[in-house]
Amino acid sequence: MKPNQQMNPSGEEHTLNIREEILDIMKQEYLQEINASKTKDQAINQAELYTLGFSDITVWFYKRNSQQSLEEARYIWDLLPQNTLQRHNLIEYLNIYTDQIFDKHEKFCYYQNKYRKVENIINRTQDLIETLRDSFNKVNEPRNASNGIEIALRESTVIPESLKFSIHLSTLENSQIDSSLKQEELLGYHIELGYQNNIVSSGIQEVSSKQMVDFQNRKIDFTFSLKEGSIFINLYEDYMDNGEIKKALIAKRNLDLFTSVNEKFLNNIIGFQGDDIELSADFDEMKFEPFNLKKLEAFNDNNTKKLKEKANLASEDFMKLNMAIIVEKFRRYEDLQIYYKILVKRKEHLESEMRNIKVKVNGYKKKLALLLLPFSEIITFDEKCITINRKLDKKQNRKQKVCHIF
Repeated sequence: MKPNQQMNPSGEEHTLNIREEILDIMKQEYLQEINASKTKDQAINQAELYTLGFSDITVWFYKRNSQQSLEEARYIWDLLPQNTLQRHNLIEYLNIYTDQIFDKHEKFCYYQNKYRKVENIINRTQDLIETLRDSFNKVNEPRNASNGIEIALRESTVIPESLKFSIHLSTLENSQIDSSLKQEELLGYHIELGYQNNIVSSGIQEVSSKQMVDFQNRKIDFTFSLKEGSIFINLYEDYMDNGEIKKALIAKRNLDLFTSVNEKFLNNIIGFQGDDIELSADFDEMKFEPFNLKKLEAFNDNNTKKLKEKANLASEDFMKLNMAIIVEKFRRYEDLQIYYKILVKRKEHLESEMRNIKVKVNGYKKKLALLLLPFSEIITFDEKCITINRKLDKKQNRKQKVCHIF
């Protein structure tokens, strides 16, 4: 039998999941610790071991040199219903203990992932700030470049807290996904973008060919705060089912609007600095840029699940959405200077948010480390998974089992 398996009462092999394994490990470790110094005749029987007081846990943790974990252990103990004897069932206690391990690990992973996302946006914002600064300096070369930009920016007027972006949708390539829908069922595709409950839609666009959907430069307006992170872009397949229009999410991505503004749009503003010259809003000549949307491995097709098997990061994994993102009403060189200050202000806000997130990451990491300290030789963790190092017989080589819970 495999190390991570046990026989159930019916004699059939039963594979333990990660939660069951952790619970089983803690139970066995407790039994071994309590009976370690006892003879066979003195060993406490199973029934007696299944009730304990907090003093038993205190002794257990001190023997493992894990007394600093007792505060976390006491918190879990207080979650159990109190009784006059102040004793509880061992399995009930370990069940809640295991729940806390998974809860803290889930939150640790969530905030660590959020931290990396915010950090990435900050890096992108800083890159754009530096690019704009270099462009301003080139424009101001006849004057003192370093002083010229600082004076101009200080004289800028009110810096808005949010901006209105215009997203111009061009074409969607590689849209064929071996759909099981009949031709008369498929209505087309539509894009939804937004943040939390603030969502805007492109409307359904019919398929013009097997490999491309033409959104015909459809415009979507979206007002977004400089204090928020990124928006989501979801691609839906629309179909008819029993006379009702339904949609299935088939591809998605996140996008930072502030650092994804159309490059040609920004260059055009820099190129026209005259006081009486404004940028022409002729988007027929707009250079659309490609944005990859990740295909989902499973998506709804006529109320059925259809799994896709694809090589990691292969081109077939993505759909290429060609679009242009501009800032509505930004046409003049002065607007670009305001945009520069918006980016600086946004970066400062995101850095403050990142520091707060880091505090939460470290807090949950510390709590999880304390919970696992008594079992640190057997159970370890990182920002992706919890790992169990099963104790095998001395004659066997030590093996490691990695258990991913996300």
